[in-house]
Amino acid sequence: MSDGDEVNTYATDPNDGDSDDDGMPDGWEVQHGLDPLSNDALFDIDNDGLNNLEEYQNNTDPSDSDSDNDGLSDGDEVNTYATDPNDGDSDDDGMPDGWEVQHGLDPLSNDASSDPDGDGLSNLEEYQNNTDPNDGDSDDDGMPDGWEIQHGLDPLSNDASSDPDGDGLSNLEE
Repeated sequence: MSDGDEVNTYATDPNDGDSDDDGMPDGWEVQHGLDPLSNDALFDIDNDGLNNLEEYQNNTDPSDSDSDNDGLSDGDEVNTYATDPNDGDSDDDGMPDGWEVQHGLDPLSNDASSDPDGDGLSNLEEYQNNTDPNDGDSDDDGMPDGWEIQHGLDPLSNDASSDPDGDGLSNLEE
């Protein structure tokens, strides 16, 4: 903030970077809609499990509970999973941290090529196709997700009884 803004707009001390001594610089507080003249360090305005001071220390947005939009709150990323609240894919494996946690995968381990359900799709392919990496047949139609994708079928639509090629055999029979 300029000295003029500090004096004329915010009534903060231009010679003190943290006028309220709450551990957060005046400019950062103003930028994030906090009060640079009130000790608001312990408030958690976005209810994500990180107080304002922790948001400052982790360079996250105190008014956005999921700063990187990966499906995990900033507080869970910092306090539970040790993932980066500013990086939606902490292990750079192509799958968002929140999706990995939701499906019981480790968001800190590159497990993109694993296939825990044995359906022929890697975890990354499961993410890309919106299928469940722990369920080899996401639509419960008797055909593995990987086989369905390989044959141009929708692994999320029960099309077992269909006969798209007209040969008298259903998809399931084939």
